[in-house]
Amino acid sequence: MRGKSSDTCRPLSQYSCENGDGFHQTIAHPTCKQLWRRNLHFFPMGHIQEKEAKKEAFRKYLESNGVVDALTKVLVALFEQNDKPSSALEFIQQRLGGPSIAEYEKLQSEMADLQVKYDELLATHKETCKELEGLKSSHNVTATSTKDTTDDEEENDKV
Repeated sequence: MRGKSSDTCRPLSQYSCENGDGFHQTIAHPTCKQLWRRNLHFFPMGHIQEKEAKKEAFRKYLESNGVVDALTKVLVALFEQNDKPSSALEFIQQRLGGPSIAEYEKLQSEMADLQVKYDELLATHKETCKELEGLKSSHNVTATSTKDTTDDEEENDKV
């Protein structure tokens, strides 16, 4: 029996391709070889190279900031665990310095309590400011009225 050629690959009924404008089209493909030919039409070489360049730049960014090393160390530590933790995600979070789920929930609760206190203090502050403005305006009215009375008395003394 001869080996399979690319023309005899399992037919695909539909395939979603992205054209150069970022839109997707769903098209029928009878074989993988024809899929390859049509795929070249939807992905111009410049578009592929641009995506690869972005991926490479992002990979270099992660490497230069130590993210790749940190993740590798954590994953190796998880792999080397004899007794695997029930939550791999929580293990990774703890190893990277994040809080546990219980600690996170406690911090969320504390933040909600502090937000309530802040809102109460802010409301009290606004009320106090209004009272102060009221006292200032009443003091100004009293001072103006006292000044008017004093001015009237001075005019009466002159007469």
